[in-house]
Amino acid sequence: MWVIFSHYIPCTLENHECAATLKDFSIQTDWRIVVGYHQVFTETDEAAAVGLLGVGNIDVVQFSREDIREWRKTNGLPL
Repeated sequence: MWVIFSHYIPCTLENHECAATLKDFSIQTDWRIVVGYHQVFTETDEAAAVGLLGVGNIDVVQFSREDIREWRKTNGLPL
């Protein structure tokens, strides 16, 4: 299993195609992947990114600022 946390959801930008790359990797390797993200880059189509990741059976979770603060607090990390 791979767990990936990124500030931005994997993008759908034409010159990067991060969401499509992860989808392809997941399909080719049959690995279980979970992607957590906080925000959407201004030029990324969030629905398209979530859709591509879903095709690869990748679980996607968006974390709020409060979720991140609570996790840091629980784990004794600076806020």
